[in-house]
Amino acid sequence: MTDKCQDFSARLLQCEPPNEELREKYEREIRAMFEKQLGPAGRLMWWFWTVFCLAQAILFTVVAVWSYGKLPIWGTIGFGAGVLFAVTFGAICFRIASTGRIHLRTQPPAMVGIMWCFVVLMMTISMVMAPDTIVGLRMILGSLVFFIMGAVFLLAGRAEQAELRTKEKLLEIELRLAELTERLP
Repeated sequence: MTDKCQDFSARLLQCEPPNEELREKYEREIRAMFEKQLGPAGRLMWWFWTVFCLAQAILFTVVAVWSYGKLPIWGTIGFGAGVLFAVTFGAICFRIASTGRIHLRTQPPAMVGIMWCFVVLMMTISMVMAPDTIVGLRMILGSLVFFIMGAVFLLAGRAEQAELRTKEKLLEIELRLAELTERLP
């Protein structure tokens, strides 16, 4: 059903040539909506997070190498996952800090996805390696708290993306209405 609607919309749009002035205004508004420019304080904050992630990656690498053979293999895998998380998150922070722009359509969902994968992986590791004592129960309950916080961030990120998609559609409708109004006598 949606394919038929999209085909009809595409054919309808092809019947009427778009106004280039309105199209350029629409493109500027879309860019402004999906790219947030950072000031000096914002860039400094993202540089801080880049350095923090780099330090975290170095620390987890050292601890993973040091703990190899002294901890169960799941502990070393957890530190390795921490290194991977820190490097990928740091790369996104570096990109934001160096360009001075946040691409709201791609970068925040990527950060939320990375965080969610890390939380799920760490919760799985803690459930697998938890001993059958009260310490194991504390491990699982502690990771459950982080799991719930990760779910909240995931849902907030999805809500923000839905809001951006709604704003984009409203801008499209506004453009079409402006074009149609311009053509009316």
